Amino acid sequence: MDKLVATGNPIVDAYLKVARAMLVPQAMLEAAETVLDRAQQADAEKHGFHGTAERRQRAERAYDEANRQACAARRPEDHAKESARDADPHLYALAAAEVERMWESFYARKYSTDPAPRWSADWQAKALSTVPTRWDELEPGAEIHLTYETTGQTIVWRFAGLGDVHPDNSDLRIARYTEHGSWRDSGQVVELAVPPGNRVAAHVKTPHMTIVSSGRF
Repeated sequence: MDKLVATGNPIVDAYLKVARAMLVPQAMLEAAETVLDRAQQADAEKHGFHGTAERRQRAERAYDEANRQACAARRPEDHAKESARDADPHLYALAAAEVERMWESFYARKYSTDPAPRWSADWQAKALSTVPTRWDELEPGAEIHLTYETTGQTIVWRFAGLGDVHPDNSDLRIARYTEHGSWRDSGQVVELAVPPGNRVAAHVKTPHMTIVSSGRF
């Protein structure tokens, strides 16, 4: 598919320009996060959970600054997006599709050794589940898909199961899943303390979510 260079509408084109510029702060943020993850792991292995290694502290400061810059860049992007949608809904839809392809390409390159998550264009057209699925109803292998409005990025949680009771709160269980997206190294195991009877959607707090069956893994 040909790349959309410009629409001819200055307001929509301004949105395209601002959205494309987000690649730089997002890449810097994810690079800083990778460095921080490795520094935290090395610090924990050497000094325990409450380690204060200088390398980790430097990585935390660098990540905080990268996150600040990314958040600052998202604000004008959000404003440009709203203006473009109001100016010409049809041209905005073309621009939004181009931005989504841009992020799909970005993350596909990043996770070239692990297939990129399915993007919103692949599954958002399908009816989202309205069933209030609880954590204790998820079967191992189920996938939770979350899409973010700002970037159009989709991440995937592949549920592994509910584990032990939380040592400090008997009402919580440890949910385990692998995450495939930008926030962590793809496929990294994540542990999360959750009330097993709560709806999954109540935790992720986003309407852009669906749960699909993918079998065991």
